[in-house]
Amino acid sequence: RVYDVQDFSQPVLVKTIPIAQLNGLEVMNASQRGNLLYLALGNFFGNNGQKPGLAILDVNDPANPVVKDVWEWDMVDRGSASVTLSGDYAYLAAMSQGLIILNVFNPDSIQFVSQIIPDPDFPVPNPPAAQVPNARGLALKGDVAFLCYDAGGLRVINVADKSHPVETGRYINPTPFVPAGKQQAFNNILLDGDTAFVAVDYCGMEVLDISDTANIQ
Repeated sequence: RVYDVQDFSQPVLVKTIPIAQLNGLEVMNASQRGNLLYLALGNFFGNNGQKPGLAILDVNDPANPVVKDVWEWDMVDRGSASVTLSGDYAYLAAMSQGLIILNVFNPDSIQFVSQIIPDPDFPVPNPPAAQVPNARGLALKGDVAFLCYDAGGLRVINVADKSHPVETGRYINPTPFVPAGKQQAFNNILLDGDTAFVAVDYCGMEVLDISDTANIQ
């Protein structure tokens, strides 16, 4: 939905993009760069299951967005959680399908580049269904991606070679405060230099020193 917010006290709905124009996929997250809006697609709540996907909208005329292209993964799973942009590439946090890298140089033709599913056996080997990690939030620093892999902590992924991303580090708090029966899930991340601010489900927030990605503190 697009709102006119010239009067912040009374937002006015000016346009709705129905999911029918997005291959039937529900919108979970948005990121904007210039006149282009990037939508992470695919519902990840519950067990209804949707394909992970990405849509690009031209919002040069904000009241009349135009869908440029919709890309979707080739299997129904748990949708996607967020999208992060850098250069000609979009990085889609695709929940159980890990991190998907897409070439978005031509917004009319999104191109698949690669996928990486980080090791699921950390911190719990052979995790039960409720603790299988999913790719959630992502932040980039140069050629290093910091991926919130919810129950699997924070993963460090080298994306210098977009065709072959490699997991090079990992971190999870070994002594977190977690209410009984709840998850220590790393959901979202913001970077400020060598400091990462991480939203941790049920646990609050962690502030991490990422200056040494092999020894995050």
